[in-house]
Amino acid sequence: MKIYRRLLAEVTEDICLSSRQDMKNIYQSLNYIPGRIVWGAIASMTGIKPGTLTPPSKWFMDIFYSGNVVFSNLYPIKNNYRVKPVPLSARTKKICPGFKSDKVDYAEDGIGAGIWDYLLKPMPDEIGDDIKYENFYYGNPPTCETVLQPFNQQIQHERDVNSGTTKEGMLFSRITIPRKSFFAGYISIDDSLDINIEKKLTDNINFFVEKEIEIPIGRAPGRIKLKLDNETRYIAKDDIKDDILLKNNKFIITCYSDTIIMDAYHRYLPYIPGELIQEKLNDILNTCSLMDYYFSSIKVIQGWNGAYRRPQEEQIAISIGSTFCYTFEAKDDHQSISYRLTDLQNKGIGLLRSQGFGEIKINDPFHLQDKCI
Repeated sequence: MKIYRRLLAEVTEDICLSSRQDMKNIYQSLNYIPGRIVWGAIASMTGIKPGTLTPPSKWFMDIFYSGNVVFSNLYPIKNNYRVKPVPLSARTKKICPGFKSDKVDYAEDGIGAGIWDYLLKPMPDEIGDDIKYENFYYGNPPTCETVLQPFNQQIQHERDVNSGTTKEGMLFSRITIPRKSFFAGYISIDDSLDINIEKKLTDNINFFVEKEIEIPIGRAPGRIKLKLDNETRYIAKDDIKDDILLKNNKFIITCYSDTIIMDAYHRYLPYIPGELIQEKLNDILNTCSLMDYYFSSIKVIQGWNGAYRRPQEEQIAISIGSTFCYTFEAKDDHQSISYRLTDLQNKGIGLLRSQGFGEIKINDPFHLQDKCI
């Protein structure tokens, strides 16, 4: 069983969380705060650095490397709720893209063209002017609303050392998340093992006592203020119900964060294989097969190791919003399968889950809409 504690972040100085350098020295920030950054920042508060002669203590390993504590990605908030990523199976129109609940000033009727989801129904041979819609949304289908993260642009020009004036050339440009932007995520604690993780957190890390701290992140001069909401404690995410999908021996996995999957030969995979799901469900299924029709993309995960002061090793991950549909043959009744799927959703899947990777949603109602939303 997991306990979830809400984590809030306020940007106090513009931040640029660039996953890579674009052409012409332009650094485009991500539109969310990766859990890996929060994980690393809180780990640095302990004063323990990997690679030193003194090995990390057991409590440090239990918190940051065992998978018992997960620092999720921090996504924008709307009406005090953490928003969700639009699946890659969603499509909208080039003209007036967005949900029907979105307000679009230049549209004739003042609203978006609508969103279609093509995971469970075949995509037309000619999709015309349909495009992907990689954004965040608020609400529950069929009533959804796009949430856009605003950005600022900071330009650093070259200076003439003789005259002290600005040269025409541009040294670099940062696309940053502005001040007064707010994000939310969670820290989940697995209390199924008798190792008293919560006590280790409060005994060794001041943040879990004071509940608020300001930290530098990203490219200078970015800073965020983290706040731990101690009053918001809930046991699990939404339970997986015995819905129409399970009754038809199907279920869907949607990636709510980048997900890193490797096979037995340490090769990165661009999908989540059915055999892995079958293994994670403790073999309560006779078979579990990934359907040929799914939506997925991959990205290269880069980063900076503050302890060693050098770039991290690059990894390949399945992108946020990737979605997969599986068929199965069951050994047990569907109620047992629902329970195991709920447990899998709460734990996540893949590598580096402590750092926010591998967050999934099973049978997201977004995919069950028969019409444009």
